[in-house]
Amino acid sequence: MTTLLLLRFFLKNKLSIKIAQQCKYLFLVLIAMLVSFSATPQVTADFTTISSTTGCGSLVVEFQDVSTGNPTAWLWDFGNGNTSTLENPIAIYAIPGLYDVELKVNDGLTNDIKTISSYVKVYEEPTADLQVNALATGCVPLATNFSDVSISSNPVTTWQWDFGDGSSSNLQNPTYNYVTDGIFSVSLSIVDANGCQSLATEVDLIEVNKVPIADFEADITFSCSSSETITFTNNSLNGSVYVWDFGDGTTSNLENPTHTFNSGTFTVTLCAKEGSCIDTLVVIDLIKVGASLTPDFNVNTNTGCEGLNVSFTDVTANNPNAWLWDFGNGITSNLQNPTHEYLASGIFDISLTTSISGQCETTLTFPAEIEILEKPLINFSADTTYACSFPFAVNFIDNTLNAINWSWDFGNGITSNISNPSVSYGNYGSYDVSLTVTNSDGCTATQLENNLIDVEKILIDITSDNTEVCIPFDVNFTDLTSSIRPLVDWNWNFGDGNFSNSQNPTHTYVVGGTFDVSLLVFNDYGCLASMAFPNQITANEKPIVNFVASPIVSCVGENISFNDLSSLGANNWEWSFGDGSSSNLQNPNYQYELTGVYDVSLIAGMNNCKDTLSIPAFIEIIEPTAIFEEIYNCDDPFKVEFVNLSVGADDVLWDFGDGTTSTLVSPIHSFLSTGVHNVSLTVSNTLTGCSHLFLKQIKVTQPEAQFDYLINPANNYDDSVGCVPKKVYIDNQSQDWSYYKVLWSDGYVGYGREDHKFTTAGDFDVTLIITDIHGCKDTLVRNNMYHMHDVEVDFGIANVLGCDSMLVDFVDLTSPVSSVDWEFGDGGTSIVNNPQYIYYNEGFYDVTVFAESAMGCKDTLTRVEYIQFQYPTADLSSNIQGICPGDEVQFSNLSDGIAIETVWDFGDGTQSSIFSPSHEYLSNGNYDVSLLVTDSFGCSDILSLNNYIEVLAPTASFSTSGLSSNCPPLISDFSNNSSTDAVIFNWMFGDGESSVVESPSHLFATSGVFDVSLIVENSLGCKDTLVQNGLINISGPTGAFTMSDSVICKDEVVAFNPNVSNANSFLWDFGNGVLSTDSFPTNTYSFGGEFIPLLIIENSSGCQFTVPNNDTLVVREIIVDAGVDFEICEGEQIQLNAIGNALAFNWIGSSISNNSIANPLANPVFDVLYVVENSDGLCSATDSVNITVHNDVPSASFTTDKHCEGDTLVFTANSGLATLNVDYNWSLELNGQVVSSQLVLGDNAITLVIENLENSCVDTLVQNIEIFPLPTANFNATTVCDGDPVVFSNQSSLNTVSGEYDFADGLGSSTNSSPIYTYGASGIYNVILDVVSDKGCVNSIVKDVYVNELPNADFTIEESCLGNPTIFTDLSTVLTSNINSILFDFGNGNTSNDSISSFVFLNSGVHDVTLTAITKDGCESSIVKSINVFELPNIDFTSSQFCFGEATHFNDFSSVDNGTIIDWLWDFDNASAVTNTQHPSYIFANSGVFNVSLTSISDKGCVSTKKEEVVIYELPSPNFTINNSVCLNEGFEITDLSEGNGAEIVQWLYDFNDGYISDKQNPSHAYSYVNNFNVSLEVISDVGCKNDTSINVEVHSLPIANFQASTLLAPETEAEIEFYNNSVGAIKLFWDFDNGMTSSLENPVIEFNNIGNYNVLLIAVSEFGCEDEMIKQVYIHPEYTIFVPTAFTPDGDGLNDIFEAKGTGITEFEMQVFDRWGGVVFESSSVDYGWNGKNVAGEIVNNGTYLYHVALYDHNGRLWVYNGELNLMR
Repeated sequence: MTTLLLLRFFLKNKLSIKIAQQCKYLFLVLIAMLVSFSATPQVTADFTTISSTTGCGSLVVEFQDVSTGNPTAWLWDFGNGNTSTLENPIAIYAIPGLYDVELKVNDGLTNDIKTISSYVKVYEEPTADLQVNALATGCVPLATNFSDVSISSNPVTTWQWDFGDGSSSNLQNPTYNYVTDGIFSVSLSIVDANGCQSLATEVDLIEVNKVPIADFEADITFSCSSSETITFTNNSLNGSVYVWDFGDGTTSNLENPTHTFNSGTFTVTLCAKEGSCIDTLVVIDLIKVGASLTPDFNVNTNTGCEGLNVSFTDVTANNPNAWLWDFGNGITSNLQNPTHEYLASGIFDISLTTSISGQCETTLTFPAEIEILEKPLINFSADTTYACSFPFAVNFIDNTLNAINWSWDFGNGITSNISNPSVSYGNYGSYDVSLTVTNSDGCTATQLENNLIDVEKILIDITSDNTEVCIPFDVNFTDLTSSIRPLVDWNWNFGDGNFSNSQNPTHTYVVGGTFDVSLLVFNDYGCLASMAFPNQITANEKPIVNFVASPIVSCVGENISFNDLSSLGANNWEWSFGDGSSSNLQNPNYQYELTGVYDVSLIAGMNNCKDTLSIPAFIEIIEPTAIFEEIYNCDDPFKVEFVNLSVGADDVLWDFGDGTTSTLVSPIHSFLSTGVHNVSLTVSNTLTGCSHLFLKQIKVTQPEAQFDYLINPANNYDDSVGCVPKKVYIDNQSQDWSYYKVLWSDGYVGYGREDHKFTTAGDFDVTLIITDIHGCKDTLVRNNMYHMHDVEVDFGIANVLGCDSMLVDFVDLTSPVSSVDWEFGDGGTSIVNNPQYIYYNEGFYDVTVFAESAMGCKDTLTRVEYIQFQYPTADLSSNIQGICPGDEVQFSNLSDGIAIETVWDFGDGTQSSIFSPSHEYLSNGNYDVSLLVTDSFGCSDILSLNNYIEVLAPTASFSTSGLSSNCPPLISDFSNNSSTDAVIFNWMFGDGESSVVESPSHLFATSGVFDVSLIVENSLGCKDTLVQNGLINISGPTGAFTMSDSVICKDEVVAFNPNVSNANSFLWDFGNGVLSTDSFPTNTYSFGGEFIPLLIIENSSGCQFTVPNNDTLVVREIIVDAGVDFEICEGEQIQLNAIGNALAFNWIGSSISNNSIANPLANPVFDVLYVVENSDGLCSATDSVNITVHNDVPSASFTTDKHCEGDTLVFTANSGLATLNVDYNWSLELNGQVVSSQLVLGDNAITLVIENLENSCVDTLVQNIEIFPLPTANFNATTVCDGDPVVFSNQSSLNTVSGEYDFADGLGSSTNSSPIYTYGASGIYNVILDVVSDKGCVNSIVKDVYVNELPNADFTIEESCLGNPTIFTDLSTVLTSNINSILFDFGNGNTSNDSISSFVFLNSGVHDVTLTAITKDGCESSIVKSINVFELPNIDFTSSQFCFGEATHFNDFSSVDNGTIIDWLWDFDNASAVTNTQHPSYIFANSGVFNVSLTSISDKGCVSTKKEEVVIYELPSPNFTINNSVCLNEGFEITDLSEGNGAEIVQWLYDFNDGYISDKQNPSHAYSYVNNFNVSLEVISDVGCKNDTSINVEVHSLPIANFQASTLLAPETEAEIEFYNNSVGAIKLFWDFDNGMTSSLENPVIEFNNIGNYNVLLIAVSEFGCEDEMIKQVYIHPEYTIFVPTAFTPDGDGLNDIFEAKGTGITEFEMQVFDRWGGVVFESSSVDYGWNGKNVAGEIVNNGTYLYHVALYDHNGRLWVYNGELNLMR
């Protein structure tokens, strides 16, 4: 058996091994046995060990007994204080030292002892430790000294360091240089002379930082101020300390400083630090302070009226980029060229502030630059603005200062141009008045006064919250009268003899009827209006509902008669029959269709006054019920299957409506025809004797699809043929369809649509699918129903020849062949199908073909820039030049030319004809690339680039020293053997660690098989990867284990399951003092607690491993106590109280309030044993408690006999017990079962305590006895007149629930609370009211009621005509009283209380006049009589045609009600101009306003006159201005100058005499051909008057602008160009050369001073001023060029090794290169001499960013300076 050498584990974890007490006892027994036997041993003690007896730190030794003589007992003493009685025990030595081992053996008769001194030797382990002597933190590169400070009692012989970045050392105190940044852990492994080893690791010990990179920016680098404060923003990386040098002798240590510079140019330096790491950035001449700007601008106008828009144009020199305008009126703008509107008058200074990027801000003010003239401040008034009748005359007065011109608009169609006009308003309405005034400065303003003039017709309207009420009811009336002026008086008449003067009164209707309501109002101007609202209020009484029905038990389908028995004349009914059906008839008949019992209700009403009666289960309907459903058959549409769903049917009879019947239960019937058939099912029930018939309409359909052309059903070919796109229609002629869809063979589906639009050519089928109401379908297909044609233009090129000129053979590819018309883009055309055409000039040309097929279909195709005539030029680029094998290079063809063909040669033996190909290079090497381009004319060009593509890939390779070990740790050294071009190395060791060192070493701290990989990368970014799988193999033991459970209960067993590898021996520690060496042990935990089991494993080489375990084993132990036993009375509760160490409780037993808590309430009725279980969800324990229950418990109750105020109450108690040994105790201070007492009014709490004297069980009852007060009887009654109802108002106390009135007339009584009662005669009545309270208490009262006598009203009338007074005489009398007052009501809101009254009616016709007589008691009586007032003639006439010189026509529309007009008299405002013609015409002698009157006389002799103003208007005066000499296609404007002459012109009609007209007031127009044209204008005023005029216009032809140039492409040194005018028809020329120069010479010579493109413009002007223009572009290209690269790679590979500027036209040259600190590293004065990457001393400089300064002169002597950054990379 393999030895477990795991002592180190036990020492570190301070584990102890418990020796069982039983073993110690056996040992004593053995000693006694050994002593008792004789001295001649038969057994011989001997032993050995399986494992080593020497070890480091701690040691586990496995002993083996090799005694002879067959011993049966053993006693071992291991020398470490522990013993054992096992035959082959294991001992653990935790402390270094020498140990004696003794073995005693016994065979039951003899014994022997063997002792070996110093048998076990345990060496003390060393303790590895390390320290850093200096620079644990620093910048790359960081040199660090490490020291071994390990503790060891024996000499250390071996050291192995791992520096965490892949490097290692075996020195005792090494120095290591970190060359990469990062945080690194350092490990030290030591071995002493005894072979004991120790490993120490310091995590994150070394921190290496990157070197800071200094970078910054300034918010201002240029300023015109003499001093400027500038803020710097620090953008440095990896820095924390900063030092600034501002170049003016001052410095700063702030991160983001602010510094003030005085005038000058300054170089700024930033030094960034991080610890000892420093980087410096120098920016030469960064800050420049000192400059100036002088603002200047132009304006489009300086003077105008308020509201003037002024445009400002900035002309400031030196190109400012910020502007601030101050317009002198508080308004500003930051636009460069703003437009500003001046709203107020005044003289305004203008200031302009300009700046450049916030600097050089300069302000200049221009005084009195803008003058704004004041518009007139309009001020006008009217002498009056309100009237309630017309005509209404108003005088207007204008008070505007400096006014010289007026234009009034009075809002009624009348205008005026005088300052103070008068106007008459002739109709009701609100009128806007506007006045436009022009002052002496020529400024105009308009003021509009909305609704200034009001001629009001007061519109009366009212509303009420209810129009139909149940009496008595309060109705709230609201006045909605519309009046501009405030209303001051209201007179309401409610139609029931009551009145009110409130604006919004409330009136109570107490009698039924329909009532008119009228309202008369007055406003504060004395204007009045009245209106009556007939039938406004309907007052109804609520009926009492009752009804009967016959029969109330009926068969299904039989008539049941319902009869309304409601009272008070109900006039509306709402029956509900209980099955969802209803009726509004008074006495309906109804048939129920289903069996059942139904509730019936009736709501009956007198209008909206309703009452309801519901009778539950009123109607019973008995079986049978007939009902059926039908199923249709699409395959046989005449066959219908009937499904009988009847209820209670004994016999059935079907009638199919076609003369056939059936007695089958569910028959199938075939109909002979389509259509609707009335099918009935009659069923009967033999028990009830009832039968029922169910009738249903069955519709038999047979869908047949049919359709045709919509236009021509004869299938005319013209309807089916056309060109796409074309919309067509079909006519659906199908039979029996309810839905359809149309399938068109081009894929379109029309759902319910008969139209379709074809967009493609071809022959098309049409399919119609119809569906009937049963879902059955039919389909009809018409093949090739439509024939659609199309023409599609296409063309190509068959051949192209030539270089100087291009001959093109065009090919017409139009389908089908059609007639064509070609346009070649340069003005040339052709109608030949396949033309040949020559282009003479280079350019891009659009080609267009128009085609029309033989079927009349048309199409057009234009190909933009289809012809491209240009010589080829080869050029190329690529996305990359240095690549890896297998990478693709994307080449870009930058060649110029038309339809060029390309041939690429990639230098690796492959070629391509793709325009811009991509190519994959497979092998390392340098490759030449060439591109040959050839255009369609055979012209070609080639570009060859030597060594253009470099392909280079590295090869990864490595080797290592250490490959395997039986026990960690293992240190392996790795050697990089990759190709020499590899510059980046990335190692992955397979244990989560990595390194970027070229040849690292690495310490593997754990067992396992590790894959090691190396990824190398060269300067081109090419990579190679080598992975050696399973390279490192450390076969030490490793693994894990699991437990069968992590939470158990006491005395449960846990099974342990290891999952390990490379393990030969096991040692388990279960945490409870028990050990085991089994592979798969189990352990029983006999007490609670938390335990952490451990496992130590060992391989065959003695390598040990402690299996980690983070899980704690929890052993739970539950303890519970249910408490002591109790005795209780039945009905009492007891609190149970269990105590346990778990949270969950469960009580077992009845009458427990909550079984799941520790202390529930229990209410047992019998003796009971309660058991409680305490559980934590996993483990549990139980206990019990016994409860004894006494059942003879009293139940206290008592009764009383009275409850009203003043009563004596008798109390009778009841104990509920059979025994008489009971005690009664009352809170009334009385004892005994029956007691008597009086109680106070209100609530009285009575307590009764009853005790069973046999078991002391008690019950207590507290009961409230309420003593109720007597009710208070009282009522009020209205004093009324004879015939009026007396309204009784019950004023009894609130506790009254019923009462009865005795009306004391021997006839009437009522139980209503507040009844209304009408007495049969006047008199005094003694009325009695008896009341009963809600508690049954009684009281009464007697009061007198008075009924007064009515008067007898009467009067006489003298009739008259409208406008004349009518006389009324009162004849009213009364017998037993006196008449106190009378009131005549004339029916229109006017009244009189004179006994002889006269009244003038405002309306003709029959008027009802009411006389009301009122006695001194307030009783009144009324009588109504009618009077006929004859109507006056209603004068009305119209007039038409009001233009001067035309006859004005008058039409009489006068009428009179109940009569005729017999005579007319017209007056035209002229004494001699009168007539008695009914419809005259009259021509007025002049324009103006005329008062025309008409007097009419009726057949009753009534006379009326009406006068109206008639305005005769002047004709408008048409006039306009126009340019009578214009150019062809030149737009011109027309300005209307027409005058309305007192009216407004509303319509203009221009005729330009070229077929165009316009209705705009000021139109624009252009003539498209040359001629003389007569332009006419007709104007129409707003009153319909019209006039016209005309002007002649001459149209001239345009000149043709054209010119040539000596060249359009010139170098900047030969930029003088001659221009030649070739214009036609021009007498003047204007040249603009787009360089600031212009000319009017015919053939100017111009020198262009700068390079660039110039658009040269020539404008040609004819003798009539007509213009044409031509633009051509001139390009001046530079003679001088320069290119400075931004990076180079001086690595000696012959590619980009030299940094040099390249250019042409350079005469003098100077170049300097600076490092980041401003030091000069290179200088050159020749453009051909560049920098090779070495400094002035010839030393190679580091990679990084450098600054260059290049200054040069071109051949024109101009200085050019370039500064920039340069990246050096190797």
